[in-house]
Amino acid sequence: MDESEHKALIEAERSGAVLIGIDRPFARRAFTDIPLQAIEQATGETPYVERAVVGGALLLSPVALLAGMALSIWSFGWWSLLAIPLAGVVWLSCACSSSRGNARLLPITLLAIVVVVGLVLLDIVAPMALAIGLVLLAAWLHRFAYVAATILLRAFVIRNSRAFEFLSDGITLKPTS
Repeated sequence: MDESEHKALIEAERSGAVLIGIDRPFARRAFTDIPLQAIEQATGETPYVERAVVGGALLLSPVALLAGMALSIWSFGWWSLLAIPLAGVVWLSCACSSSRGNARLLPITLLAIVVVVGLVLLDIVAPMALAIGLVLLAAWLHRFAYVAATILLRAFVIRNSRAFEFLSDGITLKPTS
């Protein structure tokens, strides 16, 4: 695809004639698995910030999960024998669904806010609220990594025709009519 074809496609997308879709797992892999040098050689741009955002979220997610689990031992005592596996199940279920295109950030964000505010209003001990909040933060960060990767990759291929060509395996075009 040359520059003029790319401009025509972007104009068609802006006018609503075509939708440019990005595969979420592909977007995540584009920012975590493809070497930056290969991206720069193929596209003329190096997505340092995009890689930092996606990679940082993916790195911090298990860190927050482990911190929440460790804090639950101190907060819940023997009940942590139930809390830790439950935290793992919550995180795993969110992580498994994050790569689906219909997985959104809003539900998990609202859930985290409601749970943490509810725990504070119910005067639950602050470390318990923090432990639960960290587990929910871990799930949110994992979901955020996929959502951010999709948005950032879409912006990248819209502004750069060479990126569109290089990453075309994960791009779908859908006519709206």
